[in-house]
Amino acid sequence: MEQLKEAWRARSKHSGFGAKYSAEATPIVRYAIMYMVTGNDDVVALNAKTGEILCKRWSWIDQKISVVCCGWVSRGLAA
Repeated sequence: MEQLKEAWRARSKHSGFGAKYSAEATPIVRYAIMYMVTGNDDVVALNAKTGEILCKRWSWIDQKISVVCCGWVSRGLAA
């Protein structure tokens, strides 16, 4: 465990950043591409080896919505 270290870090441009959001998803890696979903349901695809952002897909959820059943929770992606 002592030999583990951070290889890279990626930023999601404040997507799903704030107290009302919760991300409970584990990233998916397929064909060396890592897919991550934020607490706002925006999806980011990254090069799994370098962390380079390959593409983004914004959910365009209306941020004025204040009442959501269980909070702003993103629970994952599927491949």
